[in-house]
Amino acid sequence: MKLNVHAPKEAFMFMIAAIVTLSIVLTPWAEKAQAEEAVDMDRELTAEEQKQADQIAENLTKMSVLAQHLSEEERQQLNDASVNGTETSVAMSKDQVASINDQLAAEGVETLPENTTSFDVNQAGEFVAETADDGSISLYGFWGGAWKVTKCAGHLGLVIFPGMAAFRAVKALGGMKTTAELLVKAGSVDEFIAIGGGAAAEIVGIQGVQENCF
Repeated sequence: MKLNVHAPKEAFMFMIAAIVTLSIVLTPWAEKAQAEEAVDMDRELTAEEQKQADQIAENLTKMSVLAQHLSEEERQQLNDASVNGTETSVAMSKDQVASINDQLAAEGVETLPENTTSFDVNQAGEFVAETADDGSISLYGFWGGAWKVTKCAGHLGLVIFPGMAAFRAVKALGGMKTTAELLVKAGSVDEFIAIGGGAAAEIVGIQGVQENCF
């Protein structure tokens, strides 16, 4: 009988290949498990965290409504100005403001001043509404809240509306409120992606989100 002297080597190589394959398969799972352990998604938010999440969710809704009434060029104009720290302005007609306010009211969130004439980005990178009152800038309650909350919601909200990939991503995560709570709970971009998967990765890829939401 002729012995196969190569059998031990082949078995060893097969074992190595199996280990490598298993490592490739299990690594993402392990990373996700570690992230889930680091971010307890079932824990209740503190009062301060809940307040921040509620602000983000409300401002996401407001910015999403606004974005639906702007052209693609106007949305990009506002976002670029905020990212680059430059000023810009997008004029709004009375009819546009009225239509936006009707939609905001239907969403149950605070409306714009009726005499809003434009949406601007100032030198600080803030999204603001300008009114006809002596040409003054009105931050109103609409743009209120902490700096990070306003910036985060501003960049993300500009691309969350029906038909956009970001809108589908937010819907996959459970909606504006759930997305806002996840943003608050996750301590980093990696944790956010590990918990939210592809939908979270889609959101993180939006210009200005990584810099202003984490």
